[in-house]
Amino acid sequence: MARAVVDLVRVPRREAVAGPMGRFLVLGSRLVPGTVERTMSRQVDRTHLSRTEPAPAGHGNLYAPAPGAGATHGGWGGRRRTAMRRLTTATVLACVGVRIARRLRPRRQAGRLAVDGRWTADPPVGADEYSRLP
Repeated sequence: MARAVVDLVRVPRREAVAGPMGRFLVLGSRLVPGTVERTMSRQVDRTHLSRTEPAPAGHGNLYAPAPGAGATHGGWGGRRRTAMRRLTTATVLACVGVRIARRLRPRRQAGRLAVDGRWTADPPVGADEYSRLP
């Protein structure tokens, strides 16, 4: 939802759809508009509005989250999803670390290690000592 708002700030449009359910409703409205309108009006009438109990006077959830059953609580979806995000983050960071370490590691050079610890180049095949190989 936040991404949709940021995108609208960057590129203003008259209408915007957020989330898969919104896209599903738009598709349904294009394919069978009358059916979607009737279904949505019944749904709103049954689940969102009350004929017996008026809404209390107030600012609603404009300045603070609404209390009660429909209250919002921060977070990103509970312990399991948080643990999964942490595991994914740790895995990605470990892979990036391994990749960086491999790039920084000195590469093996062709040749052989001399007595003093430096690499020396092998003479090309065909040099005097190599020309008599069996």
